[in-house]
Amino acid sequence: MKKYFIGILLSILMVLYGYVRIYKEKQALDGVQLEKYEKAEFWKSIVPWLIGLGLFSIFCIYVALKENNDNLMNVSMAILVDSVVEIIVARKIMVLYHGKDRCIIEGKQVLYKNIKSCQRRNKLPFSKGIVTLFTGETRKVYPQAVELINNHLNK
Repeated sequence: MKKYFIGILLSILMVLYGYVRIYKEKQALDGVQLEKYEKAEFWKSIVPWLIGLGLFSIFCIYVALKENNDNLMNVSMAILVDSVVEIIVARKIMVLYHGKDRCIIEGKQVLYKNIKSCQRRNKLPFSKGIVTLFTGETRKVYPQAVELINNHLNK
């Protein structure tokens, strides 16, 4: 047990960090009447990658047990826990609430008429999109939300 202390500690920290992320998202959305909006969920796009990461970490745990490698075991435990936590977090926060004339980005309501542009930063699969407002502010959205927001802008 003592030799796996770092892995257990990292795992606990991963769980706490996931909880904090969900809590912050919930706090940001507390004052908003979400029933007025449609909910677009994007978490399913990341799940296959996280499952693959989890399976790889299980394989690494097997190797670590066979080779008696404590460092590999600690890292693999933390990665396995993190992949499970990230699936749970993604289900809660990888959403876009949108309506006819506005959407919610980073916990704040944004009118479509106040959006100057919405585009992806690059072609990487999980790179976030950038929403630029006419005020000069920028906000980040999930890559799948870029197309959805642009559809509203083009109406």
